[in-house]
Amino acid sequence: MSDDEYEGSAEELDDLMELGDDFEGLDDLLDVQDDSSIKGQVEQALLVKILREKDTKGFNWLVREGCKADMFNKQVQPIYEHIADYRRDYGVVPDIEMLRVQRPSMYEMLAGVPTFEAPLEALYDEVLQDKVLQEITQLGAGIAKRMEAEESGFTVLDFVSQHVQTIARRYTRSRFSTSSVGGVGDALIQDYMDGMNNVTRGIPCPFPFIQEALGGWELSQLVAIVAKPGTGKTFFELLCVDAAVHGDPYRWSKGEGLPEYTDEQKEAARAKALLVSMEMSDLDISRRLIALYMQLSFARIRAHKLTDEERETYFKFIRELKTGGINEMIEDRVRLVGPGAATTIDQIAAQAEDFGADIVFIDGFYLLEGEGEEAWQRVGHNTRAARLQSLKTPTHWQLASQLNRSARSRDSTSLDTLAFSSSIGFDCTNVFALSQTADQKKNRFVDMFALKMRDGDVNKPFLYNWNPVQMSFSEIGEAVSNDDIATGSTGGGPKQLSY
Repeated sequence: MSDDEYEGSAEELDDLMELGDDFEGLDDLLDVQDDSSIKGQVEQALLVKILREKDTKGFNWLVREGCKADMFNKQVQPIYEHIADYRRDYGVVPDIEMLRVQRPSMYEMLAGVPTFEAPLEALYDEVLQDKVLQEITQLGAGIAKRMEAEESGFTVLDFVSQHVQTIARRYTRSRFSTSSVGGVGDALIQDYMDGMNNVTRGIPCPFPFIQEALGGWELSQLVAIVAKPGTGKTFFELLCVDAAVHGDPYRWSKGEGLPEYTDEQKEAARAKALLVSMEMSDLDISRRLIALYMQLSFARIRAHKLTDEERETYFKFIRELKTGGINEMIEDRVRLVGPGAATTIDQIAAQAEDFGADIVFIDGFYLLEGEGEEAWQRVGHNTRAARLQSLKTPTHWQLASQLNRSARSRDSTSLDTLAFSSSIGFDCTNVFALSQTADQKKNRFVDMFALKMRDGDVNKPFLYNWNPVQMSFSEIGEAVSNDDIATGSTGGGPKQLSY
């Protein structure tokens, strides 16, 4: 392809991306042809797409794949470096209009450059799928040809076996890649700078001590929330849904020292959430979620005892949600899967992929179908399957399961008291427990702490209050003794956060 033949249209750039035989990875994406002018056009198209769409996630993906400034043509390198510096300072990529004002020479270089319609990651998916489909097509044609020639069954089987191995190698090369320690250096620096600048590295988490310890719910990880029935697992997940779709871990938090998120940071951190409930209908989940969003009493909604003013506000909110009014964010970023709609990990993964979910919640995880006759066998199978799905996607998966009867308080709750299967403790990256004694239940507070946390202090308890009547939530702080836990006080001084 010469300069004269290349007109720089978006369609032709998309065609370049679909030349499956010519692509093997990120280097090939930036090295499409030997012709440096073509390479420069493709590089500029990638960067202008990121700028026009303020595609922070797309840029993060480039960094995660090992992209460095010196991989670009020299005239494009300053643009990449400017985006990286801005992303490091503010947590988001700059808008192309901002570039026009602040960097006119860069803007002039990018003006008029076509971009791609598909998300950056999807460009690779199309290429890789084409490769595998080509191999499968050749396999089918080869079988038909040998059957028509009446070759022996063993000869046909040998051909099939060899070709299947080729497909498996192609699939593995396409879906999984190796990396060097040095190759992730830029990502490590970015991760450190994000932490310094209070930028959410993962999906926002509404519980400050988890947010501060982990930097949000991390992608490619599996987390478990375990508790006895009625302790608050569902509301825990709904609070996480709220933080994810708003892109703000501190949306309800009011406390000294907590950072405030800018609108740009919230937009960059927002995520799509898929909520799978094996225990409640879509109606029950929606009622709780709307009560949480509106900070109305869930207990009074369920008992149909709202005041006239509250009822009108409640109905207005639902109508606006239904018609795509001011609350369209909920409709666009949350999907519910009720009992029976998805009963296996594969079915849930398909729903998550179709929706483009960033985070998946499974309430009542132990009720999913799986291999094995006993409950512990099914739970073990599903925990491993969910872990693999979180790694392959990458998506954050979060499951809610139960503790057994011996878990009566914080001191008696451990990984050994997980109900149904110990695989949850082994396979999950982090495990958080909710425990509640009879006195705690009467005083409406729950003891929340980590049973397993890869980054952070294990068994460091934090108490929070949940009042379903007033629909209020507050973290009291760190409990430093058993007396603190029993009374709901904090010997180290409360960090009062009102929700």
